Amino acid sequence: MQTVGLMAVRALMVLVVLLGCRRAPEAPVVVQPPSLVGDGGPSVTPPAPDAGPPDAGPLDAGPDPHRIGGLGSGPFPADPVTVYGSAQGLLEAPISASVDEGENLWVVTQAALYLLQPGAKVFRR
Repeated sequence: MQTVGLMAVRALMVLVVLLGCRRAPEAPVVVQPPSLVGDGGPSVTPPAPDAGPPDAGPLDAGPDPHRIGGLGSGPFPADPVTVYGSAQGLLEAPISASVDEGENLWVVTQAALYLLQPGAKVFRR
């Protein structure tokens, strides 16, 4: 029973403090800027920004990277993806594929290595 009474006293104290803080008027704080005192030295004016001639074009003449496709297609062709299967001579599911300097397409399966040379329609096992 003592714990409940102690908790009630603490809650009452918190309530009194909150009410006391709420009623206190808040005075606005005004900070005056320091007065400028000349030191007798030369007056320095900032130089004009070096942004090129006025007809240099927009601020950023490059592509917009924040738009889908804004940087272009990159090193990849813009053609649709070609899916190869049994009609092109692949008898198993591919594990990996790669293209060499001669633009030959090499496909690895569990059982074989396949080659599709440029211009060919069917893989060679």
